[in-house]
Amino acid sequence: MLKENPLSVPPPRPASFLPFLTIAAAVLLAIVFSFQYYWQTTFPIGGDAADYVATAKQSLRTMPHDLKFAWSNITATAYPLAHVLFIFSALIPIPWPDRFTLWTTLAHLLTSLSLGVLLYRLSGWRSAAGAIIIWALATTTINNHFEDGTLAQLMSLPLLIWFFIHFFSGRKYLALIFLILTFLTHPITGLMAITTIAASVPPLLVLTNLFRPPHRSAVIIFSLISGLLILAGSFAIFSKLKNFQSISPDLNPFSLIEITRSFFGPFVLLAPLGLLIITRWLNTRPLAAITLINFSLISLLTSQNHLLGLSLWTFRFQTYLIMAITILSALALPRLIRLMFSYRPLRLAFILIFFAAISLTAWDVHANIYQLYESPARYHRLHPDELAALEWINSNLNNQFLIISSNATRHAEWIYPLTDHPWKATSSADQYFSDLLDDPPPLNTRYFMVFKKVEKLNIDLSSYSHARRIFSNDAADIYIIQANVKNSN
Repeated sequence: MLKENPLSVPPPRPASFLPFLTIAAAVLLAIVFSFQYYWQTTFPIGGDAADYVATAKQSLRTMPHDLKFAWSNITATAYPLAHVLFIFSALIPIPWPDRFTLWTTLAHLLTSLSLGVLLYRLSGWRSAAGAIIIWALATTTINNHFEDGTLAQLMSLPLLIWFFIHFFSGRKYLALIFLILTFLTHPITGLMAITTIAASVPPLLVLTNLFRPPHRSAVIIFSLISGLLILAGSFAIFSKLKNFQSISPDLNPFSLIEITRSFFGPFVLLAPLGLLIITRWLNTRPLAAITLINFSLISLLTSQNHLLGLSLWTFRFQTYLIMAITILSALALPRLIRLMFSYRPLRLAFILIFFAAISLTAWDVHANIYQLYESPARYHRLHPDELAALEWINSNLNNQFLIISSNATRHAEWIYPLTDHPWKATSSADQYFSDLLDDPPPLNTRYFMVFKKVEKLNIDLSSYSHARRIFSNDAADIYIIQANVKNSN
């Protein structure tokens, strides 16, 4: 492996308390901005969160007596290690939706701290503090909002960063372990890592005269491993997609211009300067330099793939670009400030004013986005009245009975995680009850939940003796279906 001493050995400890105070302030700011999501939201967004909770509950329920089923339940998912890590949230005595929100928050915070470690090894405490703060400010920038689909990706980012740390420091076995863990947590993040390595091999071989023979063999071995992992990863991802052509392109793909106009814009503008700084490492730290350059370019290309006519997962790839921008701008900002202000008090004043202004703006932007997704009128998360209906089910119905709903909204996926009732989706409420009118009802009791925000029941059940409504509010109706019930609809 390429052992680059400037990366593997931290800089000497400074004599003053300024580095410690700066890092401490950066960590405090990261905690505040990460937990803003946890403080200002009351429920996760989307259906993937329900899937995490359902998988965790099923695994915990079966683990004591059927470990094989619990294991197969987890490995059947696209993000097995992410689900395993989420299961540990059961140790915290809070509701499952709150556990999901907390785990998302902690994953974002851990990414921020891991970036701090990487930048400390690359460029010292100033860049480390900058990276911690910059990533913390990007809470909603990394994917427009903190929504359910980002959890596995966020969990994979600290592992990716620690892979880079060990890779740059020459600890090849630890690097390989973190690479595998990254892939198991989020395959796309793993593919980003091994694609970066594969792209870095040719220029490293061109510069092979800079390395001793043992290092050359390490580069070649890692390149072969990367090639095999790319093939295996591609197969694993696309095998999960029954029909790749059926994936809808992003209707509103990520725009680099749009993010440049946001509060994150100054860091986007600093990124080219950071890239220029990295190119100066080619003679002294070629492995780190070429790897980070390739990671930045690959992140840029994948997040802007709509310009190539693909429009595929641009908001997912946006996350890696934001991480690359964080690294590059954290390298550039301290050097730029020192060039602008030779007098230290002026430097400190500028830093305080600069980050205070951006932090206040970022807090307001995040708060508005969280408020938008919390709004019942927007219907981005489980509506409060739908939640009330599920709580009624949990309190009044025996959990051995089946709950049926249509697949008109992913909010129905919360039925099992929040009530423990078995749940089944059907095409539409009208079709289900129409079939019941034509055929005898099932002998076993079951229930049907109509999510009225997206679907109305148009069939008249007043003369139908086998179904009656037992619960209703502004967002949901619940019907009991039995072989013999007296209709009081």
